[in-house]
Amino acid sequence: MHFLYVQIKVCMCTFDSNPYFLLLSKKGVRQKSTVQFATRPDQPKLAYRKVKGKSPGVVFLPGFASNMGGQKAEALEEFCRSLGHSYLRFDYTGCGASEGVWAECTVGSWKRDVLFVLDELVDGPQILVGSSMGGWLMLLAAIARPEKIAALVGISTAADHFVTAFKSLPLEARKEFEEKGEWSVATKLSEEGSYTLSMNFLQEAENHCVLQCPIPVTCPVRLIHGLKDLDIPWHISMQVAERVLSTDVDVILRKHAQHRMAEKDDIKLIVYTIDDLIDKLTTSSETDGKHRLYTGPIYKILSLFHIWRAVVLSGQLILSNTAVMANRGPSYGLSREVQEKIEQKYDHELEARLVDWMIAQCGGNVERPQSGKHNFQSWLMDGTLLCRLINSLYPRGKEPIKKIPETQMAFRQMEKISQFLKAAEVYGVITTDIFQTVDLWEGKDMAAVQRTLMALGSVAITKDDGYYRGDRDWFHRKAQGHRREFSEEQLRQGQSLISLQMGSNRGASQSGMTGYGMPRQIM
Repeated sequence: MHFLYVQIKVCMCTFDSNPYFLLLSKKGVRQKSTVQFATRPDQPKLAYRKVKGKSPGVVFLPGFASNMGGQKAEALEEFCRSLGHSYLRFDYTGCGASEGVWAECTVGSWKRDVLFVLDELVDGPQILVGSSMGGWLMLLAAIARPEKIAALVGISTAADHFVTAFKSLPLEARKEFEEKGEWSVATKLSEEGSYTLSMNFLQEAENHCVLQCPIPVTCPVRLIHGLKDLDIPWHISMQVAERVLSTDVDVILRKHAQHRMAEKDDIKLIVYTIDDLIDKLTTSSETDGKHRLYTGPIYKILSLFHIWRAVVLSGQLILSNTAVMANRGPSYGLSREVQEKIEQKYDHELEARLVDWMIAQCGGNVERPQSGKHNFQSWLMDGTLLCRLINSLYPRGKEPIKKIPETQMAFRQMEKISQFLKAAEVYGVITTDIFQTVDLWEGKDMAAVQRTLMALGSVAITKDDGYYRGDRDWFHRKAQGHRREFSEEQLRQGQSLISLQMGSNRGASQSGMTGYGMPRQIM
């Protein structure tokens, strides 16, 4: 740990020695590129600013209804100029200084703008830097022009955002907007406080969704997102990272950053990420030692920007499970007393029985965990073993969970736990016996996890369909109701019988009872 601390400290000292970061601290007039206009046949002119330099170049893609004059776009120009690399920023059709009518634009038309820039305005491989909707467009461009793309850097990537946001509305609201032909969306990013999208825009955008299937992008990908982003949830970047085919993918989360990521430290992180990519792409030898004394960029980022705890796995930044959900401090007072009561319900003997059953039921090479509640939680919390367990109770080919991905991403692991819980309820476990995802993920109520597994084993024993494996004495058989079924003939015969207990086929009579305490008269 001492060695790591020294390396981090060196990086913090040398980070600002980059010429660009020295520029950030100086005041005065900064050199800017001039606005140019690209003419296209039968299409509006595109406004752009370009800095000539060496490869790989950097192309900045602004966000929805934004332009090339933002802080990030200008900061990246200064950075690229300081390193001598080419840089281009531009306005989409209908935005900023470019020609065109904004209301007539679509995701497809803006995608064509990006492809035109790659085909006509730049040379050689490019690092695409996409902000918000620009992150969506950079993915589309990388799919269409893979030979032009050296790497991708997504900032608050808004992949599929318009489509998923609209589909998440209540059915009544969607019908209302469809009848009006437009959708008015409230936002703090617009001076008007909202923006309006036509139904035609949304329908066209659906043709460009990328999160429904693997994304055929194989270049290095860096995804930066703020945990305080109220416009685009950070888990969208996690989904992108999961779906791209590239094996060189880093997800970097800024704990206090918002959607725009325009604060000074945010921009430093973006610039440093691009700087590291340029270094990675331009040389495979040792760094020159001037301002890259340590080759592990993840540790530099962690030390400088106070991201949540993370682990390095195969060269990628993967959020640790405890960092994502179990990031809470200790409980006090009544909350602590309640938590202690819940923890006392955990049965260590039952834990051993459940481990034996799950190993026997799942088969294969299931590694036995060490005893103890925390080890039992760690054994189950990625969701893989739970999914295998419920699948083993079904015949081959009819498993409820068709695909069980191996992943280190927190939201994907929680998704597997959720799939198990839904499948267990369908299998026959009653709702009151189902634990909640946080009970397992945060270790809030491991006794509830035990109850769910016990209930699942009991249902399997009761069904007795041949798919249960293990000792049958591990679980009790649920009581079965014995409902009597009578034929119509038997019911008719019952109507003609005389009940001797009541003395008459008309039953007991209350005749003669005029007050409390009088004897009952049987007539």
